[in-house]
Order: sequence, then structure tokens, then C-alpha cells
Amino acid sequence: MTVENDFDFGFSFEAEEPVTKPVATTSAANNDQLLALQAKIDSLLDAQEQTLQSALVTAMEEKHKAKLKDLESLILPLLYNLMKNPEKPIINWPNRETIIKKQIEKITAITRS
Repeated sequence: MTVENDFDFGFSFEAEEPVTKPVATTSAANNDQLLALQAKIDSLLDAQEQTLQSALVTAMEEKHKAKLKDLESLILPLLYNLMKNPEKPIINWPNRETIIKKQIEKITAITRS
């Protein structure tokens, strides 16, 4: 057995060839297709944004309508009670400060939320 044969692993070296990157080629037709696709995507995104904005506006309107109804239910009973007996010029309202403060708290809870 010779020393040369012990170190032969079966591979050899070849000349190095430069690695070239494939050049992307696009034709005018491909560009037109890409532009058309981009226009469709933009159109879809615009439609989605309009739908979301419309839903947001509707939700906000419903929320504000509910708040106004709650506010109305706190104010109108007071006004209706003040209209009772218009022929009497004097209103007897004992402890009104406490009652009015409670009503103010209820009103501000609705308007500031």
C-alpha cells in the first residue's frame, strides 16, 4: 500500500466560472398587466376604506342617538313638571339643591362619556 492512495478522496478541482444573476426582463405587455392589476388593487382598497368609514359613521350616529335619548329622559321630566299648574305663580321646591346636583351628575355622566 502506497501513501498516495490513502489520501485520494475522489474529487478534483475545476476552473471557477462566474455566477451570473438572471436578468429580469419584462415586456410592455407584462408592464400593462401589472399596472392594470395595481389599479384593481387600488380600487378594491378604496372601496374597503369607504365601507369601513361608512360603518364607523353609522356606529357613531347610533351611539350619539342613544346618548341624546338618555339625556332627553333626564331633562324632559323636569320641564314637564315645571309646566304643571301654570296658573300658580310660585313653585314649592324643597331640597332642590340636592335633587338638582344629582340630576347634573347624571347629565354630565352622559355628555362626558
